[in-house]
Amino acid sequence: MAEYTKIVELQDEVQAQRFDLMLTEHGIPHIMRSYHDAAFDGVFQALKGWGHVEAPEPYREEVMDLFAELNRPAPYADNDDDDKPDEPSAGTEFG
Repeated sequence: MAEYTKIVELQDEVQAQRFDLMLTEHGIPHIMRSYHDAAFDGVFQALKGWGHVEAPEPYREEVMDLFAELNRPAPYADNDDDDKPDEPSAGTEFG
């Protein structure tokens, strides 16, 4: 079995779940390590983040690329076409 190393820190459970799904879809072997400790009722997660991802070293670059893709902001959808002139509403007359 390959040796797993820590590659990226995860901020919250939603990010961890989404990233776990991405890595699985790409066939990348990985382990999701949570920082939750029942004895301290999640104090470490509040201070350090949700946890981290471990994967074999040969997958490091691919994991980092996917993590960057996961955190890339969604493109802004501007539905207002500012380049087009406003069309007159029905019943408006121009003289």
